[in-house]
Amino acid sequence: MSADADSQVIFIPRAERHKKKKRKRSYLFVLLLVIVFVVVVVLSRTMTIDQTNQTNSFLATNLEGSTKMIIQKQANGLEKRFQVKEDQKESNKEEEQETVEKDENEDIHSAVTSDEVNEAEEVVESSEKNEQMEAITADFVLEHKVKKQETLFSITMLYYASGEYQKKVQAYNGITNPEREIMEGITLQIPDPHYMVVHKVDRGESLLSISKKYYGTEDYAGSLAQYNEIKNPNHLPYDTLLHIPNPSSLQRNVPIFQSSPEKPSYRIVINKKSNQLTVYDGNSPIKSFAVGTGKDVSKTPEGEFKIINKIEKPWYRAQEIPGGDPNNPLGSHWLGLNVPGTDGTIYGIHGTNDPSTIGKYVSLGCIRMNNSDVEWLYNNLPLGTSVRIINK
Repeated sequence: MSADADSQVIFIPRAERHKKKKRKRSYLFVLLLVIVFVVVVVLSRTMTIDQTNQTNSFLATNLEGSTKMIIQKQANGLEKRFQVKEDQKESNKEEEQETVEKDENEDIHSAVTSDEVNEAEEVVESSEKNEQMEAITADFVLEHKVKKQETLFSITMLYYASGEYQKKVQAYNGITNPEREIMEGITLQIPDPHYMVVHKVDRGESLLSISKKYYGTEDYAGSLAQYNEIKNPNHLPYDTLLHIPNPSSLQRNVPIFQSSPEKPSYRIVINKKSNQLTVYDGNSPIKSFAVGTGKDVSKTPEGEFKIINKIEKPWYRAQEIPGGDPNNPLGSHWLGLNVPGTDGTIYGIHGTNDPSTIGKYVSLGCIRMNNSDVEWLYNNLPLGTSVRIINK
């Protein structure tokens, strides 16, 4: 068989062909792995990018919200600052306005003239004077016409025997300057004077009790009788008018009655145990009377006393029974005793409307007698007569 060299068929062994196929397969497999790897890598990157984008988007969203909140807070803060500044401005304006008004008021106040100030002070003084006058009240007011050379002090001494009452008289009369306003001829109102008054004798009163009431002592009783020209100090009917002078015009310890040589000096002794009243002339008994004394031994006081008032037809105050009434338990006459703590109207020697009680222990403390007996005492015993009460 003939043939050209170029056209000759080249025979390749089977094993070699198998190797070549196997080699191609290996290349394809490697290529496939490379492609798979590339695809995996690409997919991984894609997923990573997506996640990154999502994360970035989320972060961007949150960042945007936070930024908005921060911006809002900053805006609110700025608004508050602006509001505070506005408030401060308004407050400053108000303070400035108040300061201006205060200054204006001070200017107006300082603009008041001295004449207006003096007028206001006079009004206040007048108001205070009126209030002071209204505060002073009096139960009795006496008018005094000022004499030459009299002063507020001498006038108060006349009516009160004390200069401490000058302010009272001054205020009551609305006087501000006594040295200028008190002059001869003017009339002053004297509120509740202590002296230079007229006293109306009440039931049971005597010169001794009246002296003690106005002067604080019985020492002026005799002088008071002389001043009022009382002829019989032993008999001082109620409703008698007595002038009560300043004590400087009276003498102390003037005898309340003038004893005469022909009149005896009496004294009384009352014995509660025997219920007997004995009248002594010096040391000699001249009269003896049965009496009734306290229902209890302690009710009729014991000791040395004096007769300080004498009343004809005495009233019985406990039941308002008038004197002279047949039902009056005090009877026809009363001789009051100066038992300590009393004024001659509590304990005394008196008559009775029940003669059966004489000689018994029946009274509330007084000494009761038959009306005829007590009348003898009334007519013969002067004020100041000593009365001794014993129990033996």
